[in-house]
Amino acid sequence: MKTPSWVYAIGIVMMLFGACGINKSVQLMQMPKAMQFGEDLVGGLTNLGKKAVKDSLSGDSIGMQTANQAIGFLSNTFGKMYTLSEDAKIWMVRLGYFGIFICLLYFVAAIFFMSNYRKWQIVCFTALGLSVVFSIFKYIKLSDAQSGGFFSISLGAGEIFSIILDIIIFVLIFMLSKQNINSDNQNQETQSI
Repeated sequence: MKTPSWVYAIGIVMMLFGACGINKSVQLMQMPKAMQFGEDLVGGLTNLGKKAVKDSLSGDSIGMQTANQAIGFLSNTFGKMYTLSEDAKIWMVRLGYFGIFICLLYFVAAIFFMSNYRKWQIVCFTALGLSVVFSIFKYIKLSDAQSGGFFSISLGAGEIFSIILDIIIFVLIFMLSKQNINSDNQNQETQSI
């Protein structure tokens, strides 16, 4: 029996999502270092700005006070964006490792799906189910307002997109495979008559 073209299309899409997921997981593992760099950068720019204000407005106390307040406001605002709790840093690395495992399973499921391996349904539906559950857990962990700043929350919100795509692929595979099985059964009945 010839493999339908929709199998290859969905399999390639799953492989792409798996590869992108691996990349995203590696980036998540590196995020605490990047956030620390951002926090250090904001601190350095704040000190540089205060020094520049002191040098240029040394005689104007009102201007210096206003400029220092503005620099303090900007420093606090941007500093909070780059601040992560220790718990958030630990979970980002853990979620990165789990994400690599899940995405590798997703990638392998796509290969089984395209090769028409006899147990492909179990492997594909397991990979998709684990991906949805992992994305929900990751969303909850990263969106926790106490764990991290702006970037942590935005990373968690990105998981909603992943959940929607996984559910769409799950439904597509389920519906199209059911349709394909029904058409094969009808063809066999027609041939036996």
